[in-house]
Amino acid sequence: MTIAKVRLERKRDSWMCEHSLGDLAHFVVRSLARLHESYTYGHGISAGDWIFLHHLWRREGISQHELSRQLGVCDAATAAALRRIEEMSLICRRVNPRDRRETLTFLTNQARRLMDTILLPAAADIQSLAICDFSDEEVALLCSLLLRVVANMTELMGRSNRGPSCKQVLS
Repeated sequence: MTIAKVRLERKRDSWMCEHSLGDLAHFVVRSLARLHESYTYGHGISAGDWIFLHHLWRREGISQHELSRQLGVCDAATAAALRRIEEMSLICRRVNPRDRRETLTFLTNQARRLMDTILLPAAADIQSLAICDFSDEEVALLCSLLLRVVANMTELMGRSNRGPSCKQVLS
């Protein structure tokens, strides 16, 4: 048996363990989302809303389609989320002056205040709680490993027609 086959078998065996990578990732995401909502739900912000607001805070003035692409979310799900966030007066949309066929999405001043006073401090608190007993080296290693998983999955999704269809994501 070659070294590559041994490694592949070892990796396959690891999926059979009690805590698979998918199970652990799902648990972490759900736990972070629940904790985040305990901080923000009183302000009408769900964990799903946070994902879009945080991304727009880092890079606003992008189209709905580009936002979907960057977050790995189907256009229909992004449209529904942006509609909900727009109804809360947290985003506004403007026609792109360089391409009038495109609408760009921006945070409102109300959203920026909410980000600065509630959402970003909550996210920092939650992250601190999640890694409270980690050393700086462990945090760096965790981030490095997760970024490698993301890169592997991004490559895989790119090779397989860009991942699941919108219908699969929404069901």
